[in-house]
Amino acid sequence: MRNISRKAVDNNPKEDVTYAVFVEFLGRHKTPFERFVIYSQLSLKWKPDVKEDRRLEIPDLGVGNFTAVGVMPPFKLRFGVEAKRAIEEMKGLPPPSSIINNNEVRVAFHTLYFQAQDQAKAAIKGQYPLLGGTVQWILLIGPYWVPVIFGPFTEDELTVRAHKKESPSGDWLTQVILNRERDGLPRPLTELNLLCDNNSSTRLEQIISATDALTQPLVNALMACKSQRLSGSCC
Repeated sequence: MRNISRKAVDNNPKEDVTYAVFVEFLGRHKTPFERFVIYSQLSLKWKPDVKEDRRLEIPDLGVGNFTAVGVMPPFKLRFGVEAKRAIEEMKGLPPPSSIINNNEVRVAFHTLYFQAQDQAKAAIKGQYPLLGGTVQWILLIGPYWVPVIFGPFTEDELTVRAHKKESPSGDWLTQVILNRERDGLPRPLTELNLLCDNNSSTRLEQIISATDALTQPLVNALMACKSQRLSGSCC
């Protein structure tokens, strides 16, 4: 488990490695298999009711369940995931308690927060979240993660999109430095998890199970559909 987490910090890996590491740990909670779907690069329109507006917010991962045929949106979101490559302070996989108050770690998660918030607003406007006006998000930097809940937002707040420069993922660390110079230190983190820790697995299970009851009808429908296919029927 720890060796898998190291893949997200050793040899300066890109973000695609971070995604793969997280999906590996997330997959350990996928029992039954139909429990949830991992949706890569979920496209969320910023203004879903305005056809001409082509602006999108695209979380790295959406975790949720497909809806029934003909139902929109086609996917209901349990939580989103926005991921970035690890920062220097994460090398060697130090215990979360030893870096939770580190200034660079705080600034890195603060920087990621606003990008994820825009994604959450787009999801809410598109009626993707299971919980309506609120939605859970996971901020992932290397193998370390922080859960946040976005919403409810006022109508005015839903129109505000955080300014972010469109840039290659390689500029992520540069943006963290610029944000610290401009804004100073953000508030301290109240929680920090490391994927290979037992506490992290327990926390992730809590987040997933919090929406199990809401998605059970969707899971049941999917399992029934599979049973029909096995018997030669069409669902």
